[in-house]
Amino acid sequence: MITQCRRRRTKFKPRILYSDTAPHNTTFWKRLFGPQLLVRLGLFHLLHRITDTLDSKCGAYWSALVSLKACFYAYVDEDWKALYDCLKNGTMNNIESDKGMTDEEITVVQESKRWKQRYEVYLRKLMRSATDMRNLLRSWTQTHRDKSDVEGRPLFSRDTEKAVKEQMKKVEHAAEPSEIDFYTEIPPPKKS
Repeated sequence: MITQCRRRRTKFKPRILYSDTAPHNTTFWKRLFGPQLLVRLGLFHLLHRITDTLDSKCGAYWSALVSLKACFYAYVDEDWKALYDCLKNGTMNNIESDKGMTDEEITVVQESKRWKQRYEVYLRKLMRSATDMRNLLRSWTQTHRDKSDVEGRPLFSRDTEKAVKEQMKKVEHAAEPSEIDFYTEIPPPKKS
């Protein structure tokens, strides 16, 4: 099927491909799309292999997930500042309430599913280097290893540390190459 699509799109020359199996099958993808192709492990897949081992019903889950994501990327400062200002002054809140959020409320929202659903889309991500990812993952594991909620439910399963160690070997395949610009600025329309 890929070969058929490729025949129809003769000028299609991707520069990068994110895969759930990288670095495996790199030779296959390069043979298909050319030697210029960079094959990377998708961040979703890297994170998913760790989060699948965590107990999502544990009270410490969302806090640990936020700090786990911070091991891999940071938000672009100007985007974060603009979003923070909007949350503080109330321009992104419900229409009924133009009251802004407090710092505590912003922190609570960041450690919830609502953050990803409503606000993360406005923030560009800067991937960390493979070395930074490894060091931060090591620190994250030590910080969250013994965490449990008020009911005594542990955050880590018996497979979590093993999954983290395995992903630490693969972080260099998830780091973004510096030679590719991943974001294109789209100016607002004239009537906005």
